[in-house]
Amino acid sequence: MKFLRAAFCFVCMAILCCGCSADEVLPPPAETAGLYLSITATESVEVDGQEELWMSVFCYDITECRLQLVQKLPYHSQYPLTAYDRSGQAIYFSDRDENGRDQLAVFDMTTGETTQLSTHIFAINYIVPMPDAVFFIAAPRGVRQLRPLSYIKSSKTFSSFDVPEDLNCMMMSYQPETGTIITSGYLEADMMEAMEEQMEHAFVPPDEYIYLLQKDAPPTFLYKTKRESIESLALFGNKAYFVSADNLPMRHPNMQAFAQDLASKEVRPLAEVPTWLPGGTAFFCGDNDIFYLGLEGETRGIYLYHQDSGEKELIFSSETGWINNFMLLSGTAPETSSRSETKSPGDGR
Repeated sequence: MKFLRAAFCFVCMAILCCGCSADEVLPPPAETAGLYLSITATESVEVDGQEELWMSVFCYDITECRLQLVQKLPYHSQYPLTAYDRSGQAIYFSDRDENGRDQLAVFDMTTGETTQLSTHIFAINYIVPMPDAVFFIAAPRGVRQLRPLSYIKSSKTFSSFDVPEDLNCMMMSYQPETGTIITSGYLEADMMEAMEEQMEHAFVPPDEYIYLLQKDAPPTFLYKTKRESIESLALFGNKAYFVSADNLPMRHPNMQAFAQDLASKEVRPLAEVPTWLPGGTAFFCGDNDIFYLGLEGETRGIYLYHQDSGEKELIFSSETGWINNFMLLSGTAPETSSRSETKSPGDGR
């Protein structure tokens, strides 16, 4: 699970890189209007003479090529995870409750108040705020598997998806232009069998499954691998892109990239694995650009890849630390909204 794999990382100062001038505002192209990246980075700061970890939440506006520090939040959860809902002026994040379990929480940008939304889970791996709901992957209390769940904003209620009970969801990808969201994972029984086989042979991953998730309809089964793990997911238009591997990353597995039509479910292999896809997190934007988290040379960061020219542009990096996660989302901030002042560590919170 990601929350078990995640290492505690320190970010001394984020070096923000933007390909456009912060003062240059261009007419919004139809394909990028309202789109932005929500970014989580971890920062070690001194509060009352002691070092503490804080989560820095950034917003990168794709139309204006402008990066903004939205808020800093205390890092108490097992894995640093945030998602900035710009139209709702809220930050959904993973926060630890009084019993030491991670819960879904929301920080209201207009009031500066934090509200714990859930009480029934203990770990969260993905958070995707949508116009009327929040989709996320979490382990419910008393359940071993990470499962896809949703929080309905209007009714303030939670619901689960009708996927196999022992499906352990490991990845989630979202395309805000179409509202499409997919998840992948393996069956716990299949993983146990693979672990037992490892006692006599080299480890071979179990089958993995991809499902399309919808708020008002049952999940749609899309694809099943043949003893291969899914290392990355991405969505573009009506297609899903993914990379499968036949072994663990440290054992230099054979990797194959695929594209699947979401309507016909037809799957075709790609001639090669795109350089932007193996990193695990990639988002298409418009017809030409791809944002991905990866390592170019010695610099790990979020890059913008232009497919037509092959050029790669560094959008966001950390000098000595770690970018925890990022998500492509859609929404515009209300023009008349009164936002709370961004609070910094040591301000008495």
